[in-house]
Amino acid sequence: MTGETYAIQSGNFEGHRVWVGKVERLGPREVVHLSVEGPFLPYEAADFYVPSFGHMPVDIEAFRNSDLAVSDAKWSAEKQLEEGYREWNSANGGVFTILISDAVADAFDVMAQQAPR
Repeated sequence: MTGETYAIQSGNFEGHRVWVGKVERLGPREVVHLSVEGPFLPYEAADFYVPSFGHMPVDIEAFRNSDLAVSDAKWSAEKQLEEGYREWNSANGGVFTILISDAVADAFDVMAQQAPR
């Protein structure tokens, strides 16, 4: 799993790539630390360009239920993931327990609400 690239198979982000950088156990939960590659436009909640989400921590069960297929594409987001992981870890960040495509949509919604008007 670690180091593999997957493609989202359904939903608003079908075809986007997911790269698994790290899997770790945190208490009773197993967490998959991944990056999601865009570009994500067009997306209704955003009027700005987002090339990728460098770090997205997802519960293993949400990862398994996210309708992914292993991809032959070679892609690594190691630097972006490590930077995001450090921030997340120091902030005692949370873990997504929803499908990856839903987590991306939620992240866009938050970014759109915080964007300067």
